[in-house]
Formats: sequence, C-alpha cells, structure tokens
Amino acid sequence: MLDGGALVGALLGGVLLDGAGGGGGGTGARYGIESDRDLLDPAVDIDIGTRYLRDRHEMFDGRIDLMLAAYNAGEGAVRRYGNRIPPYPETQEYVQKIMGLYRDR
Repeated sequence: MLDGGALVGALLGGVLLDGAGGGGGGTGARYGIESDRDLLDPAVDIDIGTRYLRDRHEMFDGRIDLMLAAYNAGEGAVRRYGNRIPPYPETQEYVQKIMGLYRDR
C-alpha cells in the first residue's frame, strides 16, 4: 500500500495536523502523541502516519476511497453514510482527485 506515492503524499506530511480525520490532538492522542509539535518531527509523522493508514485500511477493508473519505470528512461521517463516501462536495472532490493521482502513478 505504501508504494502508492500519491496516496501517501496526500496523507503524510502533517497527516494528523489537518483534515477532519486528524487534528485537534484527538488523532495524535489516539497514537500516544501529547503535543501536535511532536508531529512536526518527520520520523514521528511517518511512524504515526503509517499506523493511521494501516488502521484505516483495516477499518474500511482496504477500500482506498473510503480511507481518503475518512481522512477528509472523518471516520464517523463515512460510517453514518453506510461505509460510503459522504455526499459532501469537498470530500467527493478530494477522493476523486487523489484516486486519480493514485491510478495515474
């Protein structure tokens, strides 16, 4: 999964500092990070980011589109819509854009 540079690039590099699926310390705290400043360390960001991806991969049965939607709109939104991409324009555009990059790699 990590050989998909477009997917990883879309999620890593501050994965837990922005997006509805991260930020606010909640996602970082889930992985034992007490301060968002710790996520600025590339080694920490890569470690936590890959764990985050692995967990979303398991949660959504390897469906990359749902992993992306969960990152953008939050896991709860994907679940509320029956494990489908939520009907939010921003989320639908984000998933379409990144999936296009992923397919074209």
